[in-house]
Amino acid sequence: MIKRKPVRKTSSKKPLWPRVSKARLEEMIKEATVDAYGESEQITGWFTMIDENLAVPFETTVLGVPVTVERVDLNHSGQIVAICSRGRDRQSLPILTCRWFGSSG
Repeated sequence: MIKRKPVRKTSSKKPLWPRVSKARLEEMIKEATVDAYGESEQITGWFTMIDENLAVPFETTVLGVPVTVERVDLNHSGQIVAICSRGRDRQSLPILTCRWFGSSG
């Protein structure tokens, strides 16, 4: 359960979180997986797309606790995970189990 905490901007009227349209998301998925053979290569392609396009670090909350998402990574099971920290504590959370960008479900 992760929600991004927006960083306040003083000089811009643009939204704090640019939305990715469904069409753009589908385009990104297609680009990330076009040459992939099998699920493992698709996951690696999608991880690369996220790693190259996600602006990290960013602040968010996990179970009501403020954390910093430092980076994304692939774990030993081949899952894409967010590396979250709070103080000296760190935890990796599979991104498919997280709620991102203020989503409610």
